[in-house]
Amino acid sequence: MIDARISSSRKRRQIYVHNRNVNRDRQEPMNPQHKQIHDACVRTAFELPKIVMEFLSVCLPADALQMFELASLQPRPEYLADAKLDRFETDRLYEAMAVEYRGTVHIFIEHQSTSDPTMPQRVLLVSSLIWERVKREQPNTKRFPMVVAVVLAHARSRWNVPNNAHAITQGIEKSSPSLREKLPQSSYFLFDVAAMTDEQIIALNASASLRLLFLVLRNVRKKKLPKLLPTWRPLFACLRDEESGLHMLRLLLVYILQVTPNMPKLLIDTVWEMARLAPEPLPKSLAWKWRQEGRDEGRDEGRQEGLEEGTRRTLMKLIVKRFQPIPKWVHDKIKRARLDELDRWFDRVDMAQDLKQVFN
Repeated sequence: MIDARISSSRKRRQIYVHNRNVNRDRQEPMNPQHKQIHDACVRTAFELPKIVMEFLSVCLPADALQMFELASLQPRPEYLADAKLDRFETDRLYEAMAVEYRGTVHIFIEHQSTSDPTMPQRVLLVSSLIWERVKREQPNTKRFPMVVAVVLAHARSRWNVPNNAHAITQGIEKSSPSLREKLPQSSYFLFDVAAMTDEQIIALNASASLRLLFLVLRNVRKKKLPKLLPTWRPLFACLRDEESGLHMLRLLLVYILQVTPNMPKLLIDTVWEMARLAPEPLPKSLAWKWRQEGRDEGRDEGRQEGLEEGTRRTLMKLIVKRFQPIPKWVHDKIKRARLDELDRWFDRVDMAQDLKQVFN
């Protein structure tokens, strides 16, 4: 399992507040190690542009979707530089062409497995850092892109915290209207799978891949998950015919095994059968654990450089364990890579069948 001992400096950089939810009826006790596993699953799923486009089509209102060309969506580096934080990470960051004017819209997606009352502050920070990066890339710009925040939540119960900056600003209710309108404001679109029933998710106008992602996120911590999986047979049966279906199936099965390692092998084989596919051996990889160990080791050597070097070493360790022999181009590629590229390869290595699937 994952070593969840994260140093206090790491916690400050991540700027997360993880509240324990006391409503745990019919669910497994929350394991703090699972936070990284949940994040890695969502990051990997949203690495697929078609899944991201479909997700935005499901969660954004029609008038918001009309503001940008969904088909033009392109990934942007998730790591945003900050003088005090050294680096700041979003789960997924995309850029799309605007429709009504000449320019772009930035969309960043945040995954949350617990309700986070500081999310409006995070939206303000990410928006500011995106504008800072735009200013560095375009020094003469006078106007900055829209930044749209989307939160995918699957806490143990409904998202129950304020979703705008004014709601978490002290004294806002006592301020005058003229002052209130000058105070910083931010908000986000919320897609909360905990607020939906399984039947509502199944009824969504979306691919089987995306609906199964939502269903697994919603139920992965529940004791009844083994009983639920066979009821999703019609969705699993569609995966073979979807472009991202096999990738999503492997991802979800590895995710389930990471969160619930005692899941019966017979049930996993049944899922493969429901998907009309022959069972494949699934790697019970050490990727998530090793990634964190590399970060901890790298921090002892410095800031950004140490994080990169520690991640390089542990990624190579994992690749050597899974693939042999290792060609020279792999060593060269890892040696030159930035931290965001290294993390992207970490997210792929569990499902990859060969080295090209990791690095392409």
